[in-house]
Amino acid sequence: MIGTKAMLYVSVALAAGAAAAQASPQGDTMETRIGAPEAQCVLETYSAATMPGVSAAIATDAGVVWTGVSEGRAGEADRPVNEASLFPLGSITKVYVSTIVLQLVGEGQLSLDDTVADRLGDQAEGIANAGTATVANLLNHTSGIPSWEDNPDWIRKGRGAEFEASHHWAPAETLDYVRGTPALFPAGERYAYSNTDHTLLGLIVEAVTGTAVTEQLDRRIRGPLGLTETWLEGHEAAPDVRRAPRFHYDTQAFHEAAGGLPPGSESLASGLFTASQTNLSTEWAAGGMVATAREVAAFGWALASGALLEPDQQAVLETFREVDAPWAAEAYGPGGRISTGHGVFDIGTDSFEVFGHGGDVLGGSAALFWNREEGFAVALLTNVGSMHTGGQPSAGQVFFSNPLLRQMARAWGRPVSQAETELQAFLEASCN
Repeated sequence: MIGTKAMLYVSVALAAGAAAAQASPQGDTMETRIGAPEAQCVLETYSAATMPGVSAAIATDAGVVWTGVSEGRAGEADRPVNEASLFPLGSITKVYVSTIVLQLVGEGQLSLDDTVADRLGDQAEGIANAGTATVANLLNHTSGIPSWEDNPDWIRKGRGAEFEASHHWAPAETLDYVRGTPALFPAGERYAYSNTDHTLLGLIVEAVTGTAVTEQLDRRIRGPLGLTETWLEGHEAAPDVRRAPRFHYDTQAFHEAAGGLPPGSESLASGLFTASQTNLSTEWAAGGMVATAREVAAFGWALASGALLEPDQQAVLETFREVDAPWAAEAYGPGGRISTGHGVFDIGTDSFEVFGHGGDVLGGSAALFWNREEGFAVALLTNVGSMHTGGQPSAGQVFFSNPLLRQMARAWGRPVSQAETELQAFLEASCN
């Protein structure tokens, strides 16, 4: 387990954030450098029209240097969001779980070559490829195991018309929706994103350690990094009063996939429906975490900078396999491509490259991306989900479709005159 290294990191991370945001190197004034006012202007410009609420943060070697909130479509919320609001992380949860798994590998408690059946025995009965899919296959989504998220019955019960807000799903409950379903392909043959992969990894963590995933989060990530605003919803107590109000795009595609709205939801004139009554317990290790943007950014930079994994395991995390993604150029820009690592993705175009992960669940979407060489991690959390809605915008799409958000993160602390030309022009025209 990583201890001293992570504690050294956190000594300048969360606690240094506010001071770093005000610092002015070499005597320059804040007005001459890329800083908080510019970041807030960019955030509000690119979120106001599409999201009811957004929370964002940038982390660097100096810690969390900026946090900001946009109340884009604030009139729809009965409670405004702020920097302490908790947003769903969706599949960014997988990055935390993958980090724990790789730590266990580094300690010799687990092998990348262990199969699902090796570690879970009867618990994996009826799961396709259980005898051949390895921990490494689960981490990089080459297991060939179908995703429970694609099961129509689960969609209705997990997010739609048959959702029961009072029901808290057991960790392994979603596996019932893929038992007996044929494999997509032989393990290791190719890539297919599957929530089941990380449900199985969560169960493997618990089988290996004899403790709950939440305890391992405490011991290996939250404790060492001093994170106190990060929870696994439905599987540990979290302050409901701090949950951001939740919404989802109300489209015909969602009604068809989910059989209608979750009970208790209300359709809004804006094209959203309310989803604050729902819980994320069904997502568990595949997507059930909630947090503040500042803590997500702090975690992202800690992982990027090597504070959580030893070099051998960091190398595994960042061993990538290209994904056949003909849609990447449209999603990310000219030259768009995506590769899968062991818990994170490498996304690049002709003009940028980031590592990280996105997330999208009922009631929220999120993005966490970093570039170690350029020295930043950025978190963008929203309180509107787009799953099953026919392509409505998610936090990840907002991040990639608006280059100024990326440019802002990598230009942080630099004089405006040295920032990218596009960013400089925008700031001069719109943020004075």
